[in-house]
Amino acid sequence: MKLIIDGKLRGKVFVGVGIVLGVRNNECPGELIKVINSIINEVKAKYTLDKLKDDPIIRHYRDFYWHELGIDPTKQRPAQEALLRRVLRGEDLPRINPMVDIGNIASIKYLVPIGLYDIESFGGKDLVFRYARDGEQFTPIGSPRKTLSNNQIVLSTIDGLILHVYPYRDS
Repeated sequence: MKLIIDGKLRGKVFVGVGIVLGVRNNECPGELIKVINSIINEVKAKYTLDKLKDDPIIRHYRDFYWHELGIDPTKQRPAQEALLRRVLRGEDLPRINPMVDIGNIASIKYLVPIGLYDIESFGGKDLVFRYARDGEQFTPIGSPRKTLSNNQIVLSTIDGLILHVYPYRDS
């Protein structure tokens, strides 16, 4: 499996890829819960809702939303900001499974969007990071199907299955 970044996105987005095999993803070890709680306490001590928008990393993603994607970041927040705001409001992070929990906690600690995918669910095909085509369809987790526009960035399989709308929605 390889990741192809469309030429229109080169220099605008930076993507890291890792593959983890042999994960037992059905039970959350107690040590992971301790790490999650520790990081939640850390970010609560470091950030406030009022000043979060002034953080340079958050600001960068908001500017990217406005200037590159044409999306109002106060209406559709970058994933890491949405998760962090949830924690700062005293709400729990969604608990899906250990791998997703690790991705969410890393996202709020390092202020970057993180997407995790089960390779078997898309057959290990090559992936493409690209702009969506007007009218393409995407089904987010827990939501009805959405129609995409050409200002949205997606991660898809080489044959067009959309896995992610960057940087905020996973399928």
